Amino acid sequence: AAVVKKLTARNAMAVNGLMRGVLAMALPLFGWLGLLTPGAPLAFAALAFASIANGWLLSSVLTTEGIFVKRLAGKHIGTINGLAWINFLMIQAVLGAIIKVGGMVEGWDLMVPYYISAAVHALFVVPVIWMTIPNTKADDAGAMPKFTGAGIANGFASFMKKYWKEALVASAGIAGFLLSGSTIPAALGIIYWVVKTPNFKLLWQNKTARAALMLSGLAAVLYYPLQGFVFPLMAESLAGKAGKIDMLGQMLGALFFGQLISTVAQTKMPRLRLALLGRFGAERIIQAVTLALLGAWFYATMFPGSLGLAALGVAVAAVVGWLAGKVSDTGWLKFAGIGLGTIGLTAMFWGNLPVMFLSIFAFGMVYGPNTVALGTIFYRNIPQGKSEEYIGIQGSIFNAAITLGFGLVTLIASFFEPRIPGLLWPMTALSVAIGLRAASASSQS
Repeated sequence: AAVVKKLTARNAMAVNGLMRGVLAMALPLFGWLGLLTPGAPLAFAALAFASIANGWLLSSVLTTEGIFVKRLAGKHIGTINGLAWINFLMIQAVLGAIIKVGGMVEGWDLMVPYYISAAVHALFVVPVIWMTIPNTKADDAGAMPKFTGAGIANGFASFMKKYWKEALVASAGIAGFLLSGSTIPAALGIIYWVVKTPNFKLLWQNKTARAALMLSGLAAVLYYPLQGFVFPLMAESLAGKAGKIDMLGQMLGALFFGQLISTVAQTKMPRLRLALLGRFGAERIIQAVTLALLGAWFYATMFPGSLGLAALGVAVAAVVGWLAGKVSDTGWLKFAGIGLGTIGLTAMFWGNLPVMFLSIFAFGMVYGPNTVALGTIFYRNIPQGKSEEYIGIQGSIFNAAITLGFGLVTLIASFFEPRIPGLLWPMTALSVAIGLRAASASSQS
């Protein structure tokens, strides 16, 4: 975070983009070196290294972008935060639910997606960042320090002298991960290190920022394993291996479009004036695009070839979106327990696809606005001059929470045979518990 503060927005984001392109080539490189050959003694270590490196980079990206969103958005932080989440969801919906890139990639050579990722970052992402992101930095950033071998060595020695206990615990956690294959010890080691830092202790004294940080972390423990681990298990259980990709696309479509409908409804933008249309809020354009994408998804996936049913689905979604726009940020937090708990309908009505898709859609509708609301509350409660420190802590806790979530859900799943639908019950309990905690926090604020 301290280095990011001294970089311009453009340069920091461009560096992250380049690093993502480089790390995308890690697995192809390991393949060329023979490290990924079945039975190779270093196969797991190579994969673990790539995962840790990408996790570190994800934390860097989230921290960097969070710092500059906070710095550049000013009083419009709520709108910008919402638009950033909408952008993420639209990419996921288009590529995952409508185009179904996952199904396309399944028939390719294993390394081709990594080549594409590296090329896209080098030839598209970084140039776009360079041309569009302001080349500005914080007023109090100061000059970029000069890095020398002696300076780096002295800095590292000073750092380890201060945090040797935390480094030892984190190293033990990573060793536990390498030995057991579970991410739980690694996540706990990282969390232990983070909570021992002065910046975390300072943040912890800020009641509102603390609540937003903890709730965002708990939500990450739930959401990402649900999307990346539980849904694929559900899809294979319902449709078999042959139909898994299509079923997963339907589930993810329900999840993403549920979030889009409610999040877009919450977003307010400046008014525009166009010929024939008059004056209207710019958010109407995003709402129209969302409904158009939803219609395409309905037509291509949920109701193949039926324009009537697709149009009816879009009409219902438009009404639901209008109603969602009437709910405040605090209102979404208050109803989080009920809303997130709707995922339990997938277990109660296992095999009833319409009810299951509606359940996932409702879960997404509540999760999306709550995510944006918690992020906005956190940003607005960062003290002057502490953006880098607070957002650095937020990124570390968020990524550790994802890691912890996958470890916990994998562990819980091992107690069920078959894993689905039994695993859905503890996921429902976790959803309700997190939702009720969010509701409690909103009533106290």
